[in-house]
Amino acid sequence: MRRRPATSAAPTRLRRRFGEDLLARVDRAYELTSFAATLLVRLWTWSMSRP
Repeated sequence: MRRRPATSAAPTRLRRRFGEDLLARVDRAYELTSFAATLLVRLWTWSMSRP
């Protein structure tokens, strides 16, 4: 059994955790899904409100 690099496994773990895709393939690149963009804003807002 081959192990995948952590950077490859991380999106899979996050998808399982949240039950939503965070990245979408667009042409030859990946873009954030609307769910991921919302999550990013919420995390940033939360982190900025902490002392």
